Amino acid sequence: MFKACLLLFLLLFTAGFPTYARKQMFAAANASCVRCGRRWDDGWMLECHHKKPLSLGGANSLDNGELICRSCHLSAHEKLFNEAKRKNDTKAENVNAHSIRLIKGRIKSKGHKRYGF
Repeated sequence: MFKACLLLFLLLFTAGFPTYARKQMFAAANASCVRCGRRWDDGWMLECHHKKPLSLGGANSLDNGELICRSCHLSAHEKLFNEAKRKNDTKAENVNAHSIRLIKGRIKSKGHKRYGF
């Protein structure tokens, strides 16, 4: 059980942008959401978003990433999901549906803001 939990943790929290890229995105965005302006200093949880998902050929590069709050992250994937559905792009639809479920799960368990961090 411990090994399964550790593996899940490693997959969820180490996949994606490397640490240096996340730090650079954070600095470049001045610790705020590039879409709505919510700030880390005000307690908002900010996440690195792949403009083009890895599973659709995107890269873990700075030009494919942006720092956004959880609300904007959810909105971004909902928009991509609806565009994929309109284009009958099943793969993109499934990728974004999965992302929506993950983000909603984080919002449900931890909320939109950082508490005590």
